[in-house]
Amino acid sequence: MKGEGSMKKPIKFLAYLLCALLTIGIGVVPVAANELALSMEGKTFTASDGTVLPYRMYVPWAQAPQEGFSLYLHLHGEEGRGNDNLAQTASGMELVNQIIEEKGEEAIVLVPQCAANSQWVNVPLTQGVYSIDQVAESLTIKAVMELLEQIKTTYAVNTNQLYVGGHSMGGYGVWDLLARYPGIFAAAIPVCGGADINKAPSMKQVAIRAYHSADDPVVPVFGTRNMVDSLKERSGNISYEEFTDKGQEIWSQAYGVADGVEWLFGKTLQEEPAPALQGDVNADESIDAKDALETLKSAVGKVKLTEDAALRADVNLDDKIDAKDALDILKYAVGKIKEFPQREEPLNQPLVD
Repeated sequence: MKGEGSMKKPIKFLAYLLCALLTIGIGVVPVAANELALSMEGKTFTASDGTVLPYRMYVPWAQAPQEGFSLYLHLHGEEGRGNDNLAQTASGMELVNQIIEEKGEEAIVLVPQCAANSQWVNVPLTQGVYSIDQVAESLTIKAVMELLEQIKTTYAVNTNQLYVGGHSMGGYGVWDLLARYPGIFAAAIPVCGGADINKAPSMKQVAIRAYHSADDPVVPVFGTRNMVDSLKERSGNISYEEFTDKGQEIWSQAYGVADGVEWLFGKTLQEEPAPALQGDVNADESIDAKDALETLKSAVGKVKLTEDAALRADVNLDDKIDAKDALDILKYAVGKIKEFPQREEPLNQPLVD
C-alpha cells in the first residue's frame, strides 16, 4: 500500500525512543510492555452501569480506507488484570505487535484491561466448560461491547472486519463473545480457553483458529476439544492446533505464526444463510418426493441425516423421524398439506446420534 514504509518508521522510532527514555527515567515499567504501549493511547471508558474499563488503543494516522478501518480486539489473560492500563500489554502481544507493524495504516487495535477482582467470564478457569444460560454475562464483557459500539460510531470502522483474540482467561472471553454476540466478529483466535459447547451452532460462520496444550495445568484442554468437535460436526469454519508439552503459556506460538495477520485480515463477516424450509430435507429449496424418500430412508436406517437435515425432516415435531414424516412431506409436495408446524421450543436431545 502506498505510504506503508513511511507509516511504520515513525511508529517504530517513537516506540523505541520513548521506551528507552522511560526505562532510564523510571525503570519500574516493564520494557516489554513499553514498545507496544507507547504506540497505543491509554484511555478509560465508563460503561452505562458504571463499570470502569481502562484500555489501550491504536488508531492509524492515515485516512480511513473507503470501506473503513478493520478492528482487532485483544483480551488478556489473568496476569494482565489491574487498573494501571499497562499490565494487559505485558504478555501475549505478538499478534498485536504484528498487526500494528503490518496493518498500521488500516487497522484499529483495542486492548482493554479487566479489573483485578474481575474476569471476562465469571467461572473458575479450571472449569473448562460452562453454560452461558446459567452464567450471567460479566460486567467487563458488557463494558467491552459498549466500548466497541462507541468506537464504531466515533471512527470509520468496517463492521464486516471485526476480529477478536485472547488467551487463558481471555480465551474464555473470546468464546463467550462469539456465543453471546453472534454475527459480530468475522474471525477469532481463542487460545487455551473454555467455552459453552452448546452455542456452537451460532458460531458456524466465524473463521476460528483455536489453540491449546494437552498438559495445560490451568484451563483443561477438554473444553477446547469439545468445542472444536462440536463446530466440526456442524461444518464450522474451524482449525485447531494442539500442543503436547507447552503447558499454559502457548500464546507466543499461537500469536506468532507466520501467516497470522494475513489469515485474520483476510476474513470478512459472513451472513448466516437463510434457514432451509421445513420439509426441504436435501436443502435444494424445494419440497418434493425426493425429500420424502430421504426421510423414509432415514427412518429405516438406510441413510444418516445431518443434524440440520434431521430437524427439517421432523415435520410433525414429535422429536423423531419416521414414516409419518415422510408421508406428510409427500402430502405437502402434492398440495394436500398447506403448511407445517414451526418448532418454538428447543429439542431436549438431538434427533441424530
